[in-house]
Order: sequence, then structure tokens, then C-alpha cells
Amino acid sequence: MSKRIEEFLGEVSRARNLEDLKGVCQRQLDYYRSNFELSTYRTYLTDCRNALREIDPNHKAIKYLILTFDEQRDFKKVQTERVYRKSGGLCSLNGEAFILKCEEMIKEKSYYRQALGLSGLTGRRISEVLVSSRFEVVDENHLLFSGQLKTKKAEGARTKPYVIPCLSSARKMVAVWREIRARKVFLGAREQDLDDIVQIVARAHTITAERHAELLVEYNDRITAIAEKCNGTVSKELSSIVKKEFAQIILKPQLLQAKSLRAAYALVAYDLFQDESFDKDSNFYFAQILGHLVGDLGTAQSYKIFYLEG
Repeated sequence: MSKRIEEFLGEVSRARNLEDLKGVCQRQLDYYRSNFELSTYRTYLTDCRNALREIDPNHKAIKYLILTFDEQRDFKKVQTERVYRKSGGLCSLNGEAFILKCEEMIKEKSYYRQALGLSGLTGRRISEVLVSSRFEVVDENHLLFSGQLKTKKAEGARTKPYVIPCLSSARKMVAVWREIRARKVFLGAREQDLDDIVQIVARAHTITAERHAELLVEYNDRITAIAEKCNGTVSKELSSIVKKEFAQIILKPQLLQAKSLRAAYALVAYDLFQDESFDKDSNFYFAQILGHLVGDLGTAQSYKIFYLEG
């Protein structure tokens, strides 16, 4: 832990009230903004939040240590440009082959392959598939999803259930999701956190999607910490599987990573399901189905790393 963060935690512990706490956080934000470029500043904020979670997963200071909407947009723009530079442009994608590969993976006995297949067919993050998600069938090709992560408690965040397209049978997706959850659940943190989250997951079949979403919001910080632990636990294994299973579909090695499946899903779903109501605006459609902040089309742009063959 850096000396700066140690000093920050000391100031936090001495804060007498909420206004004092806000002031401490604002000074930390101002320091980082004045002395570092955005990507470094963002990393330091993450370190601060993680240090606070070590003290208390629900620490009140956490919600004050986030990027502004404009900073998030600018960071996504930089990320997108970096991807383009590294990849040399967009990567071709065979949408049919992508769907077939994901459908093949959900039939396997491997827990990790099942999770990756479900992620590709529903566009949900691996941590959402394994920890926070809840799915309900809407029709043959659509699900009601709740459990969005990375909302950062921002205004316009997608904290309520919303409808998403799926690239295979919706009923099959729910069955696979239940099988994954029955086999293993990545949980952690304190014992009380474990008990609380277990109750959310266990009750997902018996409560309404709205109530499920409310519970997820209530335990958002704890779930986020658990999801981050999940990512750290499974990322190496998932990366190895993606490189092996998708090498003939995602032809640029630098894009062979789990998060690319989410980008592939969005493009294939747009091709299959977008209608005139979206006026063929792919950024808007990507933002809708991936659960980005309302009005945040910049993040959608960062997912445009593929183009469909044919």
C-alpha cells in the first residue's frame, strides 16, 4: 500500500462526520486529478476503494471515490483508441461460428466452459454469470436480466431489471444458468456477507426480478468486492480457455480474452435483433443491451472491435 493511501486512510479514520469524510475524499480526488493522467488516476482510485473495502466492504467513503461521467467517457475513448492501435483495426467475426461455439461450450461438463458459453450467448460479464445475475424468460429469444455490475452507483446506472436478447434459446439459457449456480458459486468476504449473498442467490427463483434487483442494490458494495475476487480467481483459467476455443473465430491474438465475448455478442445481437426503433444506431443498441449508463454512448463505442463477415 502506498504512503499516500495510508495517509488517506488515516484522514478517513479521523473524519468526525459525513461532511468531513466528503472533504477528505474530495482532497484525494483533487490530488490525483492534478498530478496524474486519467488512466493512472483511475487506478489509484481503485486502490483507494479496495483499501477501504479491507476495512469495511460498505464503507461510506467508497461512493465518493469515483470518476465523473465525463471522465468515464474520456477513459473509454482512450481505451478504444488503444485497442485500435494494438489490433491494427477491426477484427472480422463469423457470427454463426461464434454462436455455435458458445452453444457447444454450454453443453460441456467444464464449469468454466459453461460460464464462458453463457457469457457469450447472453452478453453478461463472467462475474455477473457467476455471482450476481438473475434471468427470467421473456420469450424464445429474450431474457429479463438483473444483477448488473460496474454501475458505480452513478446517476443513470442500470440497477433495475431490463430485457436483453440472447443468441440461443432463452429457456436453455436459464437452465444452464441454474446448473452453473448449483455446481459452484464464487463467494467470499466476511461470513455475514456470505450469508447475505447466499440468501439472494438462493431466493432468485422465488422472488420477483424487481425485488432481486433491490437486494442487489442493497448489497452492491459487498457483491462488487465478491465479483472482483471472483475475477481474480478465475481470470487465468478463463483466458487459457478463450485462447484455445476461440482461436479460429477471433483471429487477432490480442483480442482472445473473455471480455471480447461481450463485444462479439453485442455485434451479433445487433445484426439479428435490432429494429427500426433504434434507427440503426448501433451505439445506442449496444448501450441498451449491455446495460451502460443512460446516455453513455462512448462506452458502447469501445465495444466496437469486430465486424461481421459476409
